Amino acid sequence: DEIWANIVAQHAPKQFKVIETEPSSFTNNSVGMDYIIGGNDTPKFIQTVLVCQNDEAGYIAGDEVWCWGIGNRANPNPTPIYGRTGLRIRIMIDSETFWVNHKDTAEKTNITDTNWRILYRVYC
Repeated sequence: DEIWANIVAQHAPKQFKVIETEPSSFTNNSVGMDYIIGGNDTPKFIQTVLVCQNDEAGYIAGDEVWCWGIGNRANPNPTPIYGRTGLRIRIMIDSETFWVNHKDTAEKTNITDTNWRILYRVYC
């Protein structure tokens, strides 16, 4: 048992620290947005989801949507940036509109920014 415990401890990946942001508003057709995380952790992966606030596109309030896009881009990845305030996340909107795949029809459906929030899970 002791040998296996040492082998696992030596070769198993370390646990991730997960930072989950509060769902924040975004604005369709804006240039982009920044979200300040702070600290000096290095992100390994950032999961970005949309959270439904008011029923739209077949989703109900509280639903998380992991497959979404902006303009012609599907599942855009945010860019981590370090500055005086620590880590922040920047996502380009490029004067385009957010969309989701409609829950029932799977058709690309533009969404109203007032009905949705964006949430980041940062794995460090």
